[in-house]
Amino acid sequence: IIEAYTYLKNTLGNGFLRHAHLHNLKLGQHFANKAPWVFQWCIWLSNAIKIVHVAGYGDYILNKLKSKKSYHEGIVFLELCYFFNGVGFKFSFEPEVVVNNKIKHPDIKVTNPDSKEDIYFEVSELNPTNEHLIGNRSFDIISNRLPIGLVYCGKVLNFDKNKSEKIIAVFDEAINKVRNTNSFVELNEFPFHLGISTVESRDDLVRWAEKNQYQINSLMGEPILFDGEIKRIKDKIRVKSDQLSSVNNNLVIIHVNPLFLMGVDIANLIIEIDMELAKYPKLIGVLIYGNFSTSENEGHVFFENHLLSTRIFEKVDTRTIMLIRNNHHKTSLSQRSLNKIYDAFKFGTEKIIIQENSQDGI
Repeated sequence: IIEAYTYLKNTLGNGFLRHAHLHNLKLGQHFANKAPWVFQWCIWLSNAIKIVHVAGYGDYILNKLKSKKSYHEGIVFLELCYFFNGVGFKFSFEPEVVVNNKIKHPDIKVTNPDSKEDIYFEVSELNPTNEHLIGNRSFDIISNRLPIGLVYCGKVLNFDKNKSEKIIAVFDEAINKVRNTNSFVELNEFPFHLGISTVESRDDLVRWAEKNQYQINSLMGEPILFDGEIKRIKDKIRVKSDQLSSVNNNLVIIHVNPLFLMGVDIANLIIEIDMELAKYPKLIGVLIYGNFSTSENEGHVFFENHLLSTRIFEKVDTRTIMLIRNNHHKTSLSQRSLNKIYDAFKFGTEKIIIQENSQDGI
């Protein structure tokens, strides 16, 4: 961790953290957070920046990380290039392509050095609605304080942000009690219904989780409605497709609220997006992903040529990814390159899903 902090200090520049705090930059907020997961995140961040530096794009990413407006985009780009680098792809940013006799600049180009094939990516995010922002706030405040080394599960309801300090104090007191007594503790007062234990007292937590139908190391928030979210995804595909050339292999990546992926009917999502992708034969497919607090369910499953994958990312939090292939894709792409795309996002061991209704075409 000392090596990571030293590298980040030297890379970001002296005085950057003070500047980040003064201007409320998100990167500064991460460093100010004392939660244990931040240390793991800093190690990953330093390694990811090194990868981009070696590729010659260090300044490009650093400028995004230092900007309040483009910080999140910079983190997303870092994560994607981290995955691409892991399977041997070479990457570059904002390549020049011609679309309808106009110069366009997709976000990322990756190259398979074995086949010399290029694949172009447009990256976007579904901006949260006001309802989503309110629903996420309470969940994020607590999930960001979840400790490494303890076991937990349960639910956090929405609460008034003006009461955050008092609620955090109650949560921290419960954490300290677990550690001091090496035992299981139930926190059952508004806004909490949580069980927390040490590894040694995990059996008590497991019994409590089974009784209350919770999943170990999974934190639930208050339900959020996602009516219209699939339509918003379709609209984003249409807009981003305009940045991509019909003579190239292309893929659109969309970051969504992770609770959408946790609750959506996967079969229906695939059917809806597959019908939309028929309008865009230049697209290999669309990759939908979100991140949330740590889960134990790492692994992947195929629905024919569509991939649903979950990874515990650097022991910090989880990435859930849905890669929906375009069955109407027209441009040529070798199986080797296609396999590399799958491998970049295919995490853990494969799970087998028994499909009762094969006529659904998924």
